[in-house]
Amino acid sequence: MFNRSQRPLMDELGVALISVAVILIANASLWAGGLVINFKPADALRVTSFENEESLSLIGVSGGRVSRVKIHATDGEYALRVELDANVNGWPNIHFVLGSEKAPADWSKYQGIMFDVRATAGKKVSYAVRIDAEADGAESKAVNLLFPATTDQQTFMLRFDEPDDMESRVLGMLMGIEGVELPSMQKSDLRHRKSVKVFQIYASRPDEDCVLYIDNVQLIGRLESDVPTENIVDRFGQNALLDWPGKIHSVEQLKQYDREEAEWLETVPPTDENRDMYGGLIHPDYKFEATGYFRLEKVGETWWMIDPIGNLYFHNTLCNIEPSAAPTGTKG
Repeated sequence: MFNRSQRPLMDELGVALISVAVILIANASLWAGGLVINFKPADALRVTSFENEESLSLIGVSGGRVSRVKIHATDGEYALRVELDANVNGWPNIHFVLGSEKAPADWSKYQGIMFDVRATAGKKVSYAVRIDAEADGAESKAVNLLFPATTDQQTFMLRFDEPDDMESRVLGMLMGIEGVELPSMQKSDLRHRKSVKVFQIYASRPDEDCVLYIDNVQLIGRLESDVPTENIVDRFGQNALLDWPGKIHSVEQLKQYDREEAEWLETVPPTDENRDMYGGLIHPDYKFEATGYFRLEKVGETWWMIDPIGNLYFHNTLCNIEPSAAPTGTKG
């Protein structure tokens, strides 16, 4: 079992971390510019809602105290009050004693864990979750999965799998649109979870005493949502689910935008007399066939882009926008 004095691995962020999404959801549904998206877990195993004294046997504590209280309960009448002391071994925490039918150590058939939480908001208090697991000799760690200190009730949801591909695409379409609030996501690695050794909730080096209220701890199956999977893109390639200022609604509107852009381009002065209208290099030693199209052509041992009027062209600009980090390196 977990050694209560074992501290969270604050310096182990260098381990390979992939494939777990942490979702912090303030409500059971998300309002996105008129579109309501509901999320609900399927095939859940409720570990505890702290409705009886026996439930305290599932909890170990280091640097603090726990008790059942009749405030801030989200399932039943009771919640768990967790008092964590400042300046006690750096990481005061509670951990779940796993290995029983109610709190199994084998999480392989589940795809996530969730619990409801309220937390005191100190100036220098941050809270996090740590999970250590293994399967067939391979280890996985989910370390330093932070959640904000807030006196508002929130649901902490840890997804062990990537969201469904279509769900990811739809949620990606909604990101960045004014007025749309979506869950924040953090990825980590918990692929090997046949035997979970540590499930811990802790405060990170608090310089003041702090209090958490926790309830409705569940292991969950696939996350179901009512995110639409059909008719999500309109004829112009835009998000069909939402409306916003500047969205194209007709061919005539698109043509008008094209005319306005052409008029604006006429007012833009050239940036370099050695560049053509496309930004291509005007040089007598590098002149190629003008095909009217951008294309590739091998010049010596190097492949170059050639612009529509036959000049060497290098395009260095924004490629795409998505909720991930995938840089493309260039030499030169």
